[in-house]
Amino acid sequence: MDEDRTITFLINWAINSLAILIFSAISGKYVDLGNTKIPGSMVAVLSALVFTLVINFMPRILENTEFKVKDERLKAILPSFIVLIPIIWVYKSLSFVTAFGVLNNVFVIILALILPTLQYFDTKICSKYLKKI
Repeated sequence: MDEDRTITFLINWAINSLAILIFSAISGKYVDLGNTKIPGSMVAVLSALVFTLVINFMPRILENTEFKVKDERLKAILPSFIVLIPIIWVYKSLSFVTAFGVLNNVFVIILALILPTLQYFDTKICSKYLKKI
């Protein structure tokens, strides 16, 4: 069971890294990864690690609260979305340290919606295929 969770976490981390890189390439000048000292790919990997950790700890945090949603997809995506918005905003505000720059708050909201959605579907696919192994 622990191996399955570890594999799922690593796959989620890799997919979130790719999603951040692709999002940066598509959005052009609005999302900037890296600076003169830190390359963009390294920023994407480290940022994805932070965001993946936040998304993975959300179910454990929700167990202690009385957050009730009937739809399974909304229960998996909505809390992570709500928590990721301020985290991404603070993370981008510290861009002099993190080298993760987002110029528009609309892109913060879009990124906060994309990452938990990808991770939800990725976890479903991983759990489906890891059961077969």
